[in-house]
Amino acid sequence: FSVTAMAADGTSAELVVKRVALPSGVLSFGDQRKKDSYECESRFYDTLAAELRAVGCLVPARILIERHVDGSVTIVMSKLPGSRRSLGEAEMVAVVKFLARMHSQTWGPRAEVVVAKGLQSQGCYWYLDTRQDEWESMPTKGWEGRLRRAAKALDQRLKDDPHQCIVHGDLKSDNMKFDLDDTVSMCDFQYCGRACPMKDLAYLMCCAANEGCSRTVSDKYLVMYHELLSEYLAARAEVAPEIDMLRVALSLAFADLCRWMCGWGYWGDTNELQSQ
Repeated sequence: FSVTAMAADGTSAELVVKRVALPSGVLSFGDQRKKDSYECESRFYDTLAAELRAVGCLVPARILIERHVDGSVTIVMSKLPGSRRSLGEAEMVAVVKFLARMHSQTWGPRAEVVVAKGLQSQGCYWYLDTRQDEWESMPTKGWEGRLRRAAKALDQRLKDDPHQCIVHGDLKSDNMKFDLDDTVSMCDFQYCGRACPMKDLAYLMCCAANEGCSRTVSDKYLVMYHELLSEYLAARAEVAPEIDMLRVALSLAFADLCRWMCGWGYWGDTNELQSQ
């Protein structure tokens, strides 16, 4: 819920208070996954939020984190500016820029350092280890059946991809706000952790972009992302991968996303997703 806090000098600030309590006792697999996600979100504000804000990635500022003996957690954060929108081209450009900057900050070995401080060891909302129910629900015949049989190898290939970073993990439009100048700010870092960066782009283009995820559209934003990533990594004396390596990883990420949706339910630009 949102509150307005008043300081002693009469100034005020809008805050968001998030209190999460889960059932006690032995948790179901889904409840445990959710509990872990909220702990991850609280650790994000402890470890990474201030650094991202310092380089221009607008995320809520940490005000207070309380972890209670009953396993519940309270997160107090600043309220993001702007409002939610559907994602046209201007909004997509802003999000791609945000991702390139965020990914560059935690590129390569540094992702492991940040994960050790409490983020998800496998970032992303739909990765296979926590989505066995959806895998069991996949059809066993046709192209979906073939994807089912390939699911574990596909998941392992993305885990082993040589290019890893900290990803947002849940890039739906509900987790973004846009200011009048199209600047984007992001929230909901429950599934933030180490993963192939193309998982963020695949989810963004399938589930958020108005333009959908046709090969032409996805390549347009991939080229933009690669140019920005190369610039940001160069400033850190690091080298970006060749774009063809990212193209391969993006295709695999689309397939992995489709694998999850086969068992969970399709949404977003599903016709293009299935044709990738």
